[in-house]
Amino acid sequence: FHVTGAENYISNELAEFLRCVNKSLRSVFRGVKVIPGSTIHFIASIEPGMVVADADKLIERLHSRGIDTKYVNEHYIPFRMMPDRVDDLLAQIEPTPHTPLNLDSAPIAYYYNSVLWSTRFNESYRRLLHRVGSFRFLHVIIAVALVLAAVVAVSVWRFRGVRRLRAAAGGSVAAMGMTMIGLQVLLLLAFQALYGFVYHQLAILIAAFMVGMALGSRLAIRRYLRDDEPVAVRRGVRALLVLQIVAAGFPPLLVVLAFVSLLFDHPIGVIIIVNVVFPALALLSGGLGGYQFPLASRIYFGGTRRGTRADTGRGAGLGAVYAIDLAGACVGAVLVSAYFIPVFGFIFTATLMSVVNVAPAVVLASSIRGARN
Repeated sequence: FHVTGAENYISNELAEFLRCVNKSLRSVFRGVKVIPGSTIHFIASIEPGMVVADADKLIERLHSRGIDTKYVNEHYIPFRMMPDRVDDLLAQIEPTPHTPLNLDSAPIAYYYNSVLWSTRFNESYRRLLHRVGSFRFLHVIIAVALVLAAVVAVSVWRFRGVRRLRAAAGGSVAAMGMTMIGLQVLLLLAFQALYGFVYHQLAILIAAFMVGMALGSRLAIRRYLRDDEPVAVRRGVRALLVLQIVAAGFPPLLVVLAFVSLLFDHPIGVIIIVNVVFPALALLSGGLGGYQFPLASRIYFGGTRRGTRADTGRGAGLGAVYAIDLAGACVGAVLVSAYFIPVFGFIFTATLMSVVNVAPAVVLASSIRGARN
């Protein structure tokens, strides 16, 4: 395979990317050769010695085997494989003890490539991506937990009655928005990592996700939005709390189920997993968000049925709840796909998503008594 390179100068960002690729390749293949140039070619073999990088030997094989070429010839090969250029490239991309492996479950090379691309546009982007990429997961999850704890403390101590209910409902919608888009990304990337293709399955998984949203919304409307206000709020807060707890446990469960499916390598088992299990997981993921949105909207508007009008005391209509949902989804789409999964991997990303859902669950638990009153 080939990746972006440079004829003469290898920048720090490019070297970091190439070290990761080189180390990952050598962890699997015993024979690896690298050809320098503006496009760097990696050639790997299971056994050492099967691939040669000597220009004279390659020219000899080219002539002895009668291979008719127009571009790769006896003049081109020595130029691409000059010993000093090959040795210089190998020295610059030699992995360090801190170079991570690029894995299916933690595609860190994607992140290094993003850092490399950022150097083409803005120096501040490069510094930002390079800095956040060095964070440890423990530090990140502690920082996230502290921020969420502060939000919970403000919601519990400063808000009472209806205001706390609205804060709990709004926080649930934001967390669920991030969780839904995160689950969708996790599901698609897990499928790609496990089975090597995703475009054929993309429409099926997204359609199942959308069907789940529709079914979940319909079920919530039938169960909770037809009750009178006091009953709807009391039942709704308890149901929303249970739903938030389920949302906290679902991301790790999804990742575990996805990778456990590798144990079923029988053709029939693979067909069932690809065409039944993964769409079912997408259906359940969409159902979580679809069930929650009308339920949280009812609680957010104090149990009224007039959420589409600006009559909630602060001029906020149903669009406010939808905006909160989209904001959470936006944050989730950027962080999960561009940062959390490449840098920390699937399991740690699922753990972070679980922590995010715990915060609104705590606020909801503290709001149950107020809902009863």
